[in-house]
Amino acid sequence: MNNPHNVYPNADIMIVDDTLPNLQVLSEMLTERGYEVRGVSDGHMALTAIRAELPDLILLDVQMPNMNGYEVCRQLKDDELTRDVPVIFISALDDVFDKVRGFDVGGVDYITKPFQIEEVLARVESHLALYRLQKRLQQALIREMEVNEIRSRFLSMASHDLRNPLAVILTTTDLLSRYADKMSEEKKNINFDKIRAQVQIMVDMLDDVLTVGKVDVGKVTFTPEVFDLEAFCQILIEEVSIVIDKAQKVIFTCTGECSRVMMDKGLIRHIVSNLLSNAVKYSPRNEPVTLDVVCDGHKAVFRIQDQGIGIPEDDQQHLFETFYRAANVGRIAGTGLGLSIVKQSVDIHGGSIEFESAEGIGTTFTITIPYR
Repeated sequence: MNNPHNVYPNADIMIVDDTLPNLQVLSEMLTERGYEVRGVSDGHMALTAIRAELPDLILLDVQMPNMNGYEVCRQLKDDELTRDVPVIFISALDDVFDKVRGFDVGGVDYITKPFQIEEVLARVESHLALYRLQKRLQQALIREMEVNEIRSRFLSMASHDLRNPLAVILTTTDLLSRYADKMSEEKKNINFDKIRAQVQIMVDMLDDVLTVGKVDVGKVTFTPEVFDLEAFCQILIEEVSIVIDKAQKVIFTCTGECSRVMMDKGLIRHIVSNLLSNAVKYSPRNEPVTLDVVCDGHKAVFRIQDQGIGIPEDDQQHLFETFYRAANVGRIAGTGLGLSIVKQSVDIHGGSIEFESAEGIGTTFTITIPYR
């Protein structure tokens, strides 16, 4: 029966002791308090079992034949996989030298025989608490490093990729300020459209960075709502059309009953907008891009196809990694975040994403999103 004072129920504890009665006593004592207990009687077996499935804590006898506890601990601490698992030595030896040696090889504590039940339980719980805290701190450190990497890459991207649209905006506004009175209305509108397009590019870049940041710190919420998917896709196509060449077309078809689907509208925007933008951006100006949506009452299937530059085979396995860009994009502006955001948005929906691509021929993405 679980002990109400055990704050780490189901924690996995490995006991290594060649004396069967000791193994039984410790195992029963810890099992009664709600711990998961594994026992082995040999150092070599212990190393194999520990590496196969990491425990949360190891109780390790010092005096064993073939391989003593000190050597087992030394090998555990030399292995990157097992070095962080806390080891508490158990022994009939109570000499200061033996205890010091235990700490020298990496043990965190030392329990002498015969066992005092409350002492064993107190030490086990204390070191489980320290181990759990250590793992949380390590995870927080990794997360902080990832966030810092995003910040670093964003600053690099901001200093490079945002320069191009800013330069176009500055040049165009300067042109308008100097020669607007000599321009026809059509020429003025062309320049204003150019400014709007460059502003939208910058907004999309910043939005991508903010979205990835929210996902990485777990602040993206899944908020499904009922909406008309066909009408929504029409709006997204109009938004993408602001930044594309007039000669380029997006051909849209919608099949099935898509007027009342339940999905997260914001995440669907990320999926469709990013894939459409990429398809347009990496396609020749006279080649159309197609968006096909099929609803069957349980799922929506989005198919975005282009006849663009395609994705090199070596790059395809990295396609959804944050900040990754294929080798053949050249000077085409981008953050390398769009497909990462698409994949994350699909995963949050519990959907799937597949693609087929050949360099110089084009790319087709197929996304399946379940809905109610």
